[in-house]
Amino acid sequence: MEAVARIGNVRQNKYRSSSALVLLDLTPREREVLGLICEGFDDKAIAKRLALSGNTVRNHVAGIYGKIGVNRRAAAIAWARERKLT
Repeated sequence: MEAVARIGNVRQNKYRSSSALVLLDLTPREREVLGLICEGFDDKAIAKRLALSGNTVRNHVAGIYGKIGVNRRAAAIAWARERKLT
């Protein structure tokens, strides 16, 4: 039970030091969207490819940015490449 509490505390930490923990926080759909961002797709193309609305894609992108601590598409791509996710 104590281990579960520690994991919960780590997940709540706003400033994560481990890339692996941040990656675990990304949902499968967010990881998919991040991959498409890294391939150069814009939001409209991602929406079409994944059969989602543009607003849904924008929400996923905002979630990704918040979780990995960036505020620009180029920074998200750099973050993913530094971690060899692309």
